[in-house]
Amino acid sequence: MWEERIWSLANGITGFALVQSLVAGYAFGKGDFPKMSTGGAIMSLVLLGVITVAQIYAVHTCYRAAISLLQTDRVAQDLWTRATLGRQIAIGFFALAPLLGIVGKLVNPEAGS
Repeated sequence: MWEERIWSLANGITGFALVQSLVAGYAFGKGDFPKMSTGGAIMSLVLLGVITVAQIYAVHTCYRAAISLLQTDRVAQDLWTRATLGRQIAIGFFALAPLLGIVGKLVNPEAGS
């Protein structure tokens, strides 16, 4: 019962990361991003990095909670381990495009202006 709730929570965190990436990509591609100051770009980079790390940590916390509930079920533990790694990779992948866009803005502030 609790394992299912934790599974859904971990899926929700991963889904939120996808939506966040889509929104950031849309906002950056809308046309206002090239006008952003260097300070604004650095703040965006830091915040997106912190949020991404927090999402990965939250998924890991779900994993630890589920593993503690499934102490004797090795098959379920293996499934959780694989799913958690996949979720964490997906969260990092979703954040990659916005992060690289911000880094590109910092490396070449005139691009897209």
